[in-house]
Amino acid sequence: NLRRQTERYVRFFQLVEDNASGLLSEHDRIRVAAKRRNAAEVETAIREHLRMVRDKVVSHLGSQDHSPAVQ
Repeated sequence: NLRRQTERYVRFFQLVEDNASGLLSEHDRIRVAAKRRNAAEVETAIREHLRMVRDKVVSHLGSQDHSPAVQ
């Protein structure tokens, strides 16, 4: 099941995503393209979605304090 395989990714992204409706519209775009069996459109939609996710995750990680804890 794809959902189970991506559960960690989904949970993480839900924490950093502030625009869930935008995420859902991207998923709908992928789903509609797949239903139309338009491989080129599916590829484009997935590539754009993954690029957006990558950028948000990298931005989120870059904004975190990664210094070691002082004990």
